[in-house]
Amino acid sequence: MSEHLVIGAAIINDGRLLLAKRISSSYAPARWEIPGDEMAPDEDEQATLRRVFAVEFSMFLGFRAERILNDRWMSTWRVENGESVPANIRLLRCGIDNGTTINMEAGEPRPNRLVYDESRWVPLDELHDVYPWCNQHDILADELANLYNYNREMYFPS
Repeated sequence: MSEHLVIGAAIINDGRLLLAKRISSSYAPARWEIPGDEMAPDEDEQATLRRVFAVEFSMFLGFRAERILNDRWMSTWRVENGESVPANIRLLRCGIDNGTTINMEAGEPRPNRLVYDESRWVPLDELHDVYPWCNQHDILADELANLYNYNREMYFPS
């Protein structure tokens, strides 16, 4: 059985994390998650995240994957055919390149409703108010908030 690697984009701006809510007809209906997807065999981590934002948000963001923040093995990850398989979720800190503008107050980036129907910038100290979460994304978000609050200069330099 091949390993499934899922890449998530931890995009933090002004102390807020970008989250996306899955559409009602998905395998995890109306659940919040950190945007990302399974890495295709012909992709690297950056290509996976660029594809996610191009397809799911219709945005060609200028951003870069800067650091692995979390690597979490999951015994069950649901793939497209509904089968549950083991997977590794890799959460990457992503910075937005200069020249790319996102109007957070206007709700950007807006999902195109293929997989996500809502996006939200949530303050890191309010992640516990988000519900319901998809899979283990609540654990990832909590660990990310703790990392941000306690090691800000090391992991999230200005």
